[in-house]
Amino acid sequence: MPNTEILDTNAPRMDIRDRVAELDSLPVIPQLARRLLELRDDPDATVEQLVDVVKMDPGLASLIIRYANSPLYGQHDVDNLNDAVFRVLGYENVLNLALGKALSQAFRLPGLGPMGLAAFWHNAIFSAALLQKLATRHGRQWHIQPGNAWLCGLVHNIGYLVLAALFESEYFWLNKALLAKPDVPVMDMEARLLGVTHAELGQRLMEAWDMPAVLHAVAGEHHNPAYQGEHEAMVWLVQVTDQLLRSHSMSDAASDEPDASLLEKLGLPEEELYLAMDDVLEAGDVLEAMVKGFG
Repeated sequence: MPNTEILDTNAPRMDIRDRVAELDSLPVIPQLARRLLELRDDPDATVEQLVDVVKMDPGLASLIIRYANSPLYGQHDVDNLNDAVFRVLGYENVLNLALGKALSQAFRLPGLGPMGLAAFWHNAIFSAALLQKLATRHGRQWHIQPGNAWLCGLVHNIGYLVLAALFESEYFWLNKALLAKPDVPVMDMEARLLGVTHAELGQRLMEAWDMPAVLHAVAGEHHNPAYQGEHEAMVWLVQVTDQLLRSHSMSDAASDEPDASLLEKLGLPEEELYLAMDDVLEAGDVLEAMVKGFG
């Protein structure tokens, strides 16, 4: 039975669901993200076109090259973007990595707190890397491409960015409450204190931006172990990776034990999850650099 005891403050319960429903518009999708989505939807798009778009953001290009040289890919000697795409990462991986960073540029987060800038990007980057590693090894059985797994990991908590951007005062109170009661599940805290959850806000944003349906599902259902639907394997995979990351203080999951029933549904042995995590931690220096670069 989850602990629903909430921080005692004299702050009123702030039901923002009606305010969300009345918003004329959510933040506008960044231009770089729009261009990347055009490439994603174009069956004739080329690697050269992708490289040209990525080069518009030198910081992003540098991060991609560094990622291509990480232990996750055998530490290749890559010193330019073309080699990163052609020799190591591939078109789909680079497109989704770039898209995730571009989407985040619509928002800014406060620096500190359990849902501050550093905490958000640690979860996003390590989750993306872990999901991509698992999809590389086992994605065929789930019909999940590694690049899509990366993007799902990177944006599954994007509802926090919406909350921080549109409801600054509420975000302040939520951070304060979570600092005081770190053992209370975040979804319980949000529902009691705000009347809306980051999952609801994230799903609304993905729909408003006309993002792929898998992102709607992941953003909206990544705390729901009972979810069933077309993209259930991706949703379940996000949940078990977040649970594992909780044991490394990098997740808002309610438990730090991977859900055995979800692992069984996925056909994923628990030891495989931990082996993939070991590989991700080995690349920790590169991923920490990406945390700083994305933030």
